[in-house]
Amino acid sequence: MISPESKTRDRSEKLDTYRSIPSVMEYVLVDSRRVWVCVFRRMPGGVWNDAVYGIDETVDIHTVGISIRVADLYAGTGRLLAAERT
Repeated sequence: MISPESKTRDRSEKLDTYRSIPSVMEYVLVDSRRVWVCVFRRMPGGVWNDAVYGIDETVDIHTVGISIRVADLYAGTGRLLAAERT
């Protein structure tokens, strides 16, 4: 999970590093302060796309063959109640 202190670094420096590694196909960020999940995915031709997921969505992580509901990622954290109010 990303923290406020690492947010900028995770979305720039680390992302650039992972993009430079040919075997890395996906990079997933899960925010620790709000309900927000972003999956960066290498597409054919080496182009990277990103998709942001909210509370009512399911995240597919292709490289490990799983699908998980965003609500399940945040279960027990107290973030779900905050997200439902917004």
